This record gives sequence, structure tokens and C-alpha cells, in this order.
Amino acid sequence: MDEPFGSLDAITRKALQSLLKSIHNNTETTILFVTHDVEEAMDLSNRILVLNKAGHGLVIDQVKKAWPQKIKDKIMNQLGS
Repeated sequence: MDEPFGSLDAITRKALQSLLKSIHNNTETTILFVTHDVEEAMDLSNRILVLNKAGHGLVIDQVKKAWPQKIKDKIMNQLGS
């Protein structure tokens, strides 16, 4: 999915995020979810891949689920923010 919730209002976005988590928990299907929203990535995933800025799709880091602030700090550091 490529940023499927990006243009939704906050209430609808949260409802669909909850539905997606429920579907995943019930089916254990792998879901590839693309987002630029670090908090959304932390909330929905158990693994985050950070791609390079150049647009070549190279993975520059992989973060497994940990404490949210630790993940956010690591990703923001990788992005140079």
C-alpha cells in the first residue's frame, strides 16, 4: 500500500489504521505499507525500513519494533532531521 491513509481526515485515518491492525492480527499476512509519517509507521509496524533520500530505493536502515521514542529518534537521525 502506498500512503493509503495520507489524504484522510484524522478520525477516518485512525479507524482504518485500527482495521488494518485487526486484519493483520487475524490473518498474520505480510503487509508492505509505505508512508512518510514516522508516527504512523511506528504505530502500524513491527519492522520499519528507512530508504535513502536519493530515490533509488536503497535500504539504509532497518528498525525492529522497540520503544516508540527510540525508533522515532533513530529514523529522524537517519533522515537528517
